[in-house]
Amino acid sequence: SSSPSYVLDVAGGSQSEGANVTLWTDRRDQRQLFRVQWRDGYYSITALHSGQSLDVVASGCAPGTNVTQWGYWGTDNQLWSIERLSDGSYRILSKCDGLALSSDGAARDGSNVMVTTPGASGCLQSWSLSYVGARPGERVVEDGVYSIACSSSPSYVLDVAGGSQSE
Repeated sequence: SSSPSYVLDVAGGSQSEGANVTLWTDRRDQRQLFRVQWRDGYYSITALHSGQSLDVVASGCAPGTNVTQWGYWGTDNQLWSIERLSDGSYRILSKCDGLALSSDGAARDGSNVMVTTPGASGCLQSWSLSYVGARPGERVVEDGVYSIACSSSPSYVLDVAGGSQSE
């Protein structure tokens, strides 16, 4: 959430389908780390410790529907759009119902995570995404066009000698 000391957490580090997702004090435990993966216009968000995805229970469309972890099926209740907000935080919206990933109130250990109407008062809906790292062989940067500079001397960049196009 926008409070950096509280993060998404699979309750009790459970490996079970249907385990509840809550907020908890950030300990960088495996149960608090999630792989965010682009999948045809949406993201899946998978708990690192269990390999299970954030899941809107029973594809619920009502504000207040709970979020748990469940084995990935690629259904709309396991896919999310992520929007960058003007303050640099993110809003995470369920594909199945357009509702925002939220907590049920103030950031505290055990606050329940659910989906609700974007902008609903009394709910935490802005999230910070902190890149933790990649496993060997995994993608670490997005596809795109980059200027690659030396971090100790950023005014020096990679250059093709003479602008050559030869192999």
